[in-house]
Amino acid sequence: IDGEPLTALHTKKLTTPDALLPMIAGRYSNPSNYLYSVFPSTVPLLKYATPNVMGPALQQLFAQAKGMPGHYSWLHSWIARDWPERSEGLGSYDPQAIYNDAHAFAISYPPESKKGLLTSMAEMLKRELVPASDSSKLAEAACAVWGAHPSEAQTCIKGDGIMLSVDQAANLLNPIDWNNDEHIAALTSVWVSVANGMDDQERRETVLRILARGPSGTTEKPDSGLRIWLEVQPDSGKAILTALLPKDGLDDSHRARLWKQAVIRKDTFQADFFVDVVPRIVVLLSIDQTAAAVFDDHQAISDVLKTKDSRAELADRLMAAFPDAKTMTVKGRIAEYCSRLVGQGALKRFMPDELSEDDFRILESHFRGAFELLRLKSLLPAATK
Repeated sequence: IDGEPLTALHTKKLTTPDALLPMIAGRYSNPSNYLYSVFPSTVPLLKYATPNVMGPALQQLFAQAKGMPGHYSWLHSWIARDWPERSEGLGSYDPQAIYNDAHAFAISYPPESKKGLLTSMAEMLKRELVPASDSSKLAEAACAVWGAHPSEAQTCIKGDGIMLSVDQAANLLNPIDWNNDEHIAALTSVWVSVANGMDDQERRETVLRILARGPSGTTEKPDSGLRIWLEVQPDSGKAILTALLPKDGLDDSHRARLWKQAVIRKDTFQADFFVDVVPRIVVLLSIDQTAAAVFDDHQAISDVLKTKDSRAELADRLMAAFPDAKTMTVKGRIAEYCSRLVGQGALKRFMPDELSEDDFRILESHFRGAFELLRLKSLLPAATK
Protein backbone atom coordinates (compact mmCIF):
# COMPACT_ATOMS: atom_id res chain seq x y z
CA ILE A 1 0.00 0.00 0.00
CA ASP A 2 1.60 3.27 -1.19
CA GLY A 3 4.99 1.58 -1.19
CA GLU A 4 4.79 0.68 2.52
CA PRO A 5 5.80 -2.98 3.11
CA LEU A 6 3.86 -5.06 5.60
CA THR A 7 5.64 -7.23 8.15
CA ALA A 8 5.81 -10.96 7.86
CA LEU A 9 3.13 -11.25 10.51
CA HIS A 10 0.62 -9.43 8.30
CA THR A 11 -1.04 -12.41 6.67
CA LYS A 12 -2.72 -12.24 3.29
CA LYS A 13 -6.10 -11.83 4.96
CA LEU A 14 -4.82 -8.90 7.01
CA THR A 15 -3.60 -6.65 4.21
CA THR A 16 -5.53 -3.52 5.18
CA PRO A 17 -5.37 -1.31 8.28
CA ASP A 18 -9.11 -1.85 8.75
CA ALA A 19 -8.40 -5.52 9.32
CA LEU A 20 -5.26 -4.96 11.37
CA LEU A 21 -6.49 -2.34 13.81
CA PRO A 22 -9.15 -4.43 15.60
CA MET A 23 -6.59 -7.24 15.94
CA ILE A 24 -4.07 -4.85 17.45
CA ALA A 25 -6.62 -3.40 19.87
CA GLY A 26 -7.64 -6.89 20.96
CA ARG A 27 -4.04 -7.80 21.69
CA TYR A 28 -3.36 -4.76 23.88
CA SER A 29 -1.56 -6.98 26.40
CA ASN A 30 1.11 -7.76 23.77
CA PRO A 31 0.96 -11.58 23.76
CA SER A 32 4.10 -13.09 22.27
CA ASN A 33 5.35 -9.55 21.65
CA TYR A 34 2.70 -9.15 18.97
CA LEU A 35 2.52 -5.37 19.28
CA TYR A 36 6.28 -4.99 18.97
CA SER A 37 6.11 -6.80 15.64
CA VAL A 38 3.03 -5.18 14.18
CA PHE A 39 2.30 -1.74 15.61
CA PRO A 40 5.34 0.19 14.24
CA SER A 41 4.57 -0.76 10.64
CA THR A 42 0.85 -0.19 11.08
CA VAL A 43 1.05 3.43 12.23
CA PRO A 44 2.06 4.73 8.76
CA LEU A 45 -1.05 2.98 7.36
CA LEU A 46 -3.48 4.86 9.61
CA LYS A 47 -4.08 7.44 6.89
CA TYR A 48 -5.65 4.67 4.78
CA ALA A 49 -7.93 3.35 7.52
CA THR A 50 -11.67 3.86 7.59
CA PRO A 51 -12.34 6.48 10.31
CA ASN A 52 -15.10 4.57 12.09
CA VAL A 53 -12.78 1.56 12.34
CA MET A 54 -9.60 3.41 13.27
CA GLY A 55 -11.10 5.67 15.95
CA PRO A 56 -12.64 2.99 18.19
CA ALA A 57 -9.64 0.67 17.70
CA LEU A 58 -7.12 3.29 18.83
CA GLN A 59 -9.32 4.29 21.73
CA GLN A 60 -9.69 0.66 22.83
CA LEU A 61 -5.97 -0.04 22.44
CA PHE A 62 -4.81 2.87 24.58
CA ALA A 63 -7.62 2.64 27.12
CA GLN A 64 -6.73 -0.98 27.84
CA ALA A 65 -2.94 -0.77 27.41
CA LYS A 66 -2.67 1.90 30.14
CA GLY A 67 -2.75 -0.99 32.59
CA MET A 68 0.32 -2.53 30.92
CA PRO A 69 3.36 -0.61 32.22
CA GLY A 70 5.75 -2.70 30.16
CA HIS A 71 4.72 -1.32 26.79
CA TYR A 72 2.21 1.53 27.26
CA SER A 73 4.85 4.26 26.92
CA TRP A 74 6.33 2.40 23.96
CA LEU A 75 2.97 2.53 22.13
CA HIS A 76 2.86 6.28 22.63
CA SER A 77 6.37 6.64 21.21
CA TRP A 78 5.31 5.13 17.88
CA ILE A 79 2.14 7.12 17.38
CA ALA A 80 3.24 10.40 18.97
CA ARG A 81 3.35 12.34 15.71
CA ASP A 82 0.52 10.48 13.97
CA TRP A 83 -2.48 11.04 16.21
CA PRO A 84 -5.59 11.51 14.04
CA GLU A 85 -7.34 14.86 14.12
CA ARG A 86 -10.62 15.04 15.99
CA SER A 87 -13.55 14.05 13.79
CA GLU A 88 -17.12 12.89 14.27
CA GLY A 89 -16.37 10.04 11.87
CA LEU A 90 -13.81 8.61 14.30
CA GLY A 91 -16.55 7.52 16.67
CA SER A 92 -15.37 6.93 20.23
CA TYR A 93 -11.84 8.24 19.57
CA ASP A 94 -11.13 10.76 22.35
CA PRO A 95 -7.67 12.40 22.41
CA GLN A 96 -8.53 14.12 25.70
CA ALA A 97 -9.13 10.80 27.44
CA ILE A 98 -5.92 9.36 26.01
CA TYR A 99 -4.00 12.46 27.11
CA ASN A 100 -5.46 12.28 30.62
CA ASP A 101 -4.60 8.59 30.85
CA ALA A 102 -1.02 9.29 29.76
CA HIS A 103 -0.74 11.93 32.49
CA ALA A 104 -2.09 9.53 35.11
CA PHE A 105 0.25 6.78 33.92
CA ALA A 106 3.32 9.03 34.23
CA ILE A 107 2.34 9.96 37.77
CA SER A 108 1.71 6.32 38.75
CA TYR A 109 4.58 4.68 36.85
CA PRO A 110 7.47 7.15 36.51
CA PRO A 111 10.16 4.48 35.93
CA GLU A 112 8.13 2.93 33.08
CA SER A 113 7.29 6.29 31.50
CA LYS A 114 9.69 7.36 28.82
CA LYS A 115 10.46 10.21 26.47
CA GLY A 116 8.00 8.83 23.91
CA LEU A 117 5.01 9.19 26.21
CA LEU A 118 5.91 12.79 26.97
CA THR A 119 6.46 13.50 23.27
CA SER A 120 3.03 12.06 22.54
CA MET A 121 1.39 14.35 25.10
CA ALA A 122 3.37 17.34 23.80
CA GLU A 123 2.25 16.64 20.22
CA MET A 124 -1.38 16.52 21.32
CA LEU A 125 -0.95 19.96 22.85
CA LYS A 126 0.94 21.31 19.86
CA ARG A 127 -1.72 20.14 17.40
CA GLU A 128 -4.51 21.38 19.70
CA LEU A 129 -6.02 17.93 20.13
CA VAL A 130 -6.29 18.96 23.78
CA PRO A 131 -6.64 22.53 25.12
CA ALA A 132 -3.58 24.62 25.93
CA SER A 133 -4.83 24.89 29.51
CA ASP A 134 -3.89 21.23 29.93
CA SER A 135 -0.18 22.02 29.55
CA SER A 136 0.06 21.82 33.36
CA LYS A 137 -0.62 18.08 33.09
CA LEU A 138 2.30 17.68 30.73
CA ALA A 139 4.49 19.61 33.18
CA GLU A 140 3.37 17.32 36.01
CA ALA A 141 4.00 14.22 33.91
CA ALA A 142 7.44 15.46 32.85
CA CYS A 143 8.43 16.22 36.45
CA ALA A 144 7.33 12.73 37.51
CA VAL A 145 9.38 11.13 34.73
CA TRP A 146 12.34 13.39 35.61
CA GLY A 147 12.24 11.96 39.11
CA ALA A 148 12.93 8.49 37.73
CA HIS A 149 15.32 9.31 34.88
CA PRO A 150 16.14 12.95 34.10
CA SER A 151 17.45 12.28 30.61
CA GLU A 152 14.03 10.99 29.48
CA ALA A 153 12.24 14.19 30.56
CA GLN A 154 14.86 16.78 29.68
CA THR A 155 13.63 17.56 26.15
CA CYS A 156 10.00 17.81 27.22
CA ILE A 157 10.62 20.23 30.11
CA LYS A 158 12.59 22.47 27.75
CA GLY A 159 9.78 22.42 25.18
CA ASP A 160 7.66 25.35 24.12
CA GLY A 161 4.71 26.11 26.32
CA ILE A 162 5.92 24.14 29.34
CA MET A 163 5.89 26.28 32.48
CA LEU A 164 6.99 24.84 35.81
CA SER A 165 5.86 26.20 39.15
CA VAL A 166 8.52 27.32 41.64
CA ASP A 167 8.02 24.11 43.61
CA GLN A 168 8.39 21.96 40.50
CA ALA A 169 11.52 23.86 39.48
CA ALA A 170 13.15 23.40 42.90
CA ASN A 171 12.11 19.75 43.11
CA LEU A 172 14.07 18.95 39.95
CA LEU A 173 16.93 18.57 42.44
CA ASN A 174 15.35 15.44 43.92
CA PRO A 175 16.89 12.73 41.72
CA ILE A 176 20.21 14.41 40.99
CA ASP A 177 23.30 12.30 41.61
CA TRP A 178 26.00 14.92 42.12
CA ASN A 179 28.66 12.46 41.01
CA ASN A 180 26.87 11.95 37.69
CA ASP A 181 27.98 14.49 35.09
CA GLU A 182 25.02 13.67 32.84
CA HIS A 183 22.59 14.49 35.66
CA ILE A 184 24.30 17.80 36.34
CA ALA A 185 24.34 18.70 32.64
CA ALA A 186 20.65 17.83 32.31
CA LEU A 187 19.71 19.90 35.35
CA THR A 188 21.71 22.87 34.13
CA SER A 189 20.19 22.70 30.66
CA VAL A 190 16.63 22.37 31.94
CA TRP A 191 17.02 25.12 34.53
CA VAL A 192 18.22 27.54 31.82
CA SER A 193 14.91 27.00 30.04
CA VAL A 194 12.83 27.13 33.23
CA ALA A 195 14.49 30.35 34.44
CA ASN A 196 13.96 32.04 31.08
CA GLY A 197 10.24 31.35 31.36
CA MET A 198 9.90 32.85 34.84
CA ASP A 199 9.48 36.42 36.01
CA ASP A 200 11.77 37.95 38.63
CA GLN A 201 9.48 37.09 41.53
CA GLU A 202 9.26 33.43 40.52
CA ARG A 203 13.03 33.19 40.19
CA ARG A 204 13.45 34.55 43.72
CA GLU A 205 10.76 32.23 45.08
CA THR A 206 12.55 29.27 43.51
CA VAL A 207 15.72 30.27 45.36
CA LEU A 208 13.78 30.32 48.63
CA ARG A 209 12.52 26.79 47.92
CA ILE A 210 16.06 25.64 47.15
CA LEU A 211 17.33 27.21 50.36
CA ALA A 212 14.59 25.51 52.38
CA ARG A 213 15.71 22.11 51.08
CA GLY A 214 19.16 22.52 52.60
CA PRO A 215 22.44 22.30 50.69
CA SER A 216 22.72 19.67 47.97
CA GLY A 217 25.95 18.65 46.31
CA THR A 218 29.24 16.94 47.08
CA THR A 219 31.72 17.46 49.88
CA GLU A 220 33.85 19.58 47.54
CA LYS A 221 30.82 21.52 46.21
CA PRO A 222 28.25 21.31 49.02
CA ASP A 223 25.71 23.82 47.67
CA SER A 224 25.72 22.92 43.99
CA GLY A 225 21.96 23.17 43.58
CA LEU A 226 21.86 26.81 44.68
CA ARG A 227 25.02 27.59 42.71
CA ILE A 228 23.63 26.20 39.45
CA TRP A 229 20.26 27.94 39.77
CA LEU A 230 22.05 31.27 40.21
CA GLU A 231 24.47 30.52 37.36
CA VAL A 232 21.67 29.94 34.85
CA GLN A 233 20.12 33.35 35.51
CA PRO A 234 20.69 35.94 32.77
CA ASP A 235 22.79 38.05 35.17
CA SER A 236 24.44 35.17 37.05
CA GLY A 237 22.03 35.75 39.93
CA LYS A 238 22.94 39.37 40.70
CA ALA A 239 19.35 40.61 40.82
CA ILE A 240 18.25 37.68 43.00
CA LEU A 241 21.09 38.15 45.49
CA THR A 242 20.60 41.92 45.54
CA ALA A 243 16.97 41.38 46.50
CA LEU A 244 17.33 38.46 48.92
CA LEU A 245 20.54 39.13 50.83
CA PRO A 246 19.06 42.19 52.62
CA LYS A 247 15.56 40.67 52.80
CA ASP A 248 14.08 41.12 56.26
CA GLY A 249 13.08 37.89 58.00
CA LEU A 250 15.22 35.53 55.97
CA ASP A 251 16.71 32.68 57.98
CA ASP A 252 20.30 33.56 58.94
CA SER A 253 21.69 30.25 57.67
CA HIS A 254 19.96 30.83 54.33
CA ARG A 255 21.34 34.35 54.11
CA ALA A 256 24.84 33.05 54.84
CA ARG A 257 24.52 30.54 51.99
CA LEU A 258 23.50 33.34 49.65
CA TRP A 259 26.46 35.41 50.80
CA LYS A 260 28.86 32.61 49.87
CA GLN A 261 27.39 32.61 46.37
CA ALA A 262 27.89 36.37 46.15
CA VAL A 263 31.55 36.06 47.11
CA ILE A 264 32.05 33.33 44.50
CA ARG A 265 30.79 35.84 41.91
CA LYS A 266 32.62 38.89 43.23
CA ASP A 267 34.62 39.46 40.05
CA THR A 268 31.41 39.37 38.01
CA PHE A 269 29.32 41.53 40.33
CA GLN A 270 32.06 44.09 41.00
CA ALA A 271 32.11 46.94 43.51
CA ASP A 272 28.61 48.37 43.00
CA PHE A 273 26.99 45.17 44.25
CA PHE A 274 28.89 45.11 47.55
CA VAL A 275 28.64 48.86 48.12
CA ASP A 276 24.86 48.51 47.78
CA VAL A 277 24.19 45.24 49.61
CA VAL A 278 26.61 45.03 52.54
CA PRO A 279 25.35 48.15 54.36
CA ARG A 280 21.77 46.87 54.01
CA ILE A 281 22.70 43.50 55.52
CA VAL A 282 24.47 44.79 58.63
CA VAL A 283 21.40 46.56 60.06
CA LEU A 284 19.19 43.44 60.06
CA LEU A 285 18.13 41.40 63.07
CA SER A 286 19.52 37.92 63.77
CA ILE A 287 22.45 37.92 61.36
CA ASP A 288 25.20 36.48 63.54
CA GLN A 289 26.24 33.84 61.00
CA THR A 290 25.91 36.11 58.00
CA ALA A 291 27.66 39.08 59.60
CA ALA A 292 30.56 36.89 60.62
CA ALA A 293 30.85 35.60 57.05
CA VAL A 294 30.61 39.09 55.55
CA PHE A 295 33.36 40.59 57.69
CA ASP A 296 35.53 37.47 57.55
CA ASP A 297 35.42 37.92 53.77
CA HIS A 298 36.62 41.52 54.03
CA GLN A 299 39.59 40.86 51.77
CA ALA A 300 37.36 39.43 49.04
CA ILE A 301 35.20 42.56 49.19
CA SER A 302 38.19 44.86 49.21
CA ASP A 303 39.63 43.08 46.17
CA VAL A 304 36.78 44.40 44.00
CA LEU A 305 36.88 47.92 45.46
CA LYS A 306 39.49 48.98 42.96
CA THR A 307 39.26 52.75 43.44
CA LYS A 308 39.58 55.07 46.41
CA ASP A 309 36.10 56.36 45.67
CA SER A 310 34.50 52.93 45.92
CA ARG A 311 36.32 52.19 49.18
CA ALA A 312 35.28 55.54 50.59
CA GLU A 313 31.67 55.05 49.48
CA LEU A 314 31.39 51.68 51.17
CA ALA A 315 32.98 53.04 54.33
CA ASP A 316 30.56 56.00 54.35
CA ARG A 317 27.55 53.74 53.92
CA LEU A 318 28.70 51.32 56.58
CA MET A 319 29.31 54.11 59.05
CA ALA A 320 25.86 55.53 58.26
CA ALA A 321 24.48 52.08 59.11
CA PHE A 322 26.56 51.82 62.29
CA PRO A 323 23.95 53.34 64.67
CA ASP A 324 21.25 50.98 63.36
CA ALA A 325 23.25 47.77 63.73
CA LYS A 326 21.51 45.55 66.27
CA THR A 327 24.47 44.16 68.23
CA MET A 328 27.72 45.48 69.61
CA THR A 329 29.52 42.69 67.81
CA VAL A 330 28.29 43.86 64.42
CA LYS A 331 29.05 47.48 65.29
CA GLY A 332 32.57 46.47 66.25
CA ARG A 333 33.05 44.65 62.96
CA ILE A 334 31.75 47.67 61.02
CA ALA A 335 34.18 50.00 62.71
CA GLU A 336 37.05 47.57 62.27
CA TYR A 337 36.40 47.13 58.55
CA CYS A 338 35.89 50.83 57.88
CA SER A 339 39.22 51.51 59.56
CA ARG A 340 40.79 48.95 57.22
CA LEU A 341 39.15 50.56 54.21
CA VAL A 342 39.98 54.24 54.69
CA GLY A 343 41.54 54.64 58.13
CA GLN A 344 40.44 57.55 60.30
CA GLY A 345 38.82 59.15 57.27
CA ALA A 346 35.83 56.91 57.91
CA LEU A 347 34.73 59.29 60.67
CA LYS A 348 34.85 62.49 58.65
CA ARG A 349 31.40 62.12 57.14
CA PHE A 350 29.91 60.15 60.05
CA MET A 351 27.19 62.49 61.31
CA PRO A 352 24.88 60.65 63.73
CA ASP A 353 22.22 62.59 65.60
CA GLU A 354 23.28 60.97 68.85
CA LEU A 355 25.74 58.40 70.13
CA SER A 356 25.64 56.03 73.07
CA GLU A 357 28.59 55.53 75.36
CA ASP A 358 28.98 51.94 74.16
CA ASP A 359 29.00 53.09 70.54
CA PHE A 360 31.63 55.71 71.30
CA ARG A 361 33.86 53.17 73.03
CA ILE A 362 33.73 50.96 69.92
CA LEU A 363 34.73 53.88 67.71
CA GLU A 364 37.44 54.94 70.13
CA SER A 365 38.96 51.47 70.14
CA HIS A 366 39.17 51.27 66.33
CA PHE A 367 39.98 54.90 65.51
CA ARG A 368 42.27 55.66 68.45
CA GLY A 369 43.64 59.17 68.33
CA ALA A 370 41.32 60.32 65.51
CA PHE A 371 40.55 64.03 65.63
CA GLU A 372 36.89 63.35 64.76
CA LEU A 373 36.43 61.55 68.09
CA LEU A 374 36.32 64.94 69.82
CA ARG A 375 33.33 65.94 67.71
CA LEU A 376 31.62 62.59 68.23
CA LYS A 377 32.20 62.69 71.97
CA SER A 378 30.07 65.83 72.12
CA LEU A 379 27.10 63.73 71.02
CA LEU A 380 27.23 61.58 74.16
CA PRO A 381 24.57 62.06 76.82
CA ALA A 382 25.64 64.81 79.21
CA ALA A 383 26.09 62.45 82.17
CA THR A 384 28.70 60.37 80.31
CA LYS A 385 30.86 63.11 78.77
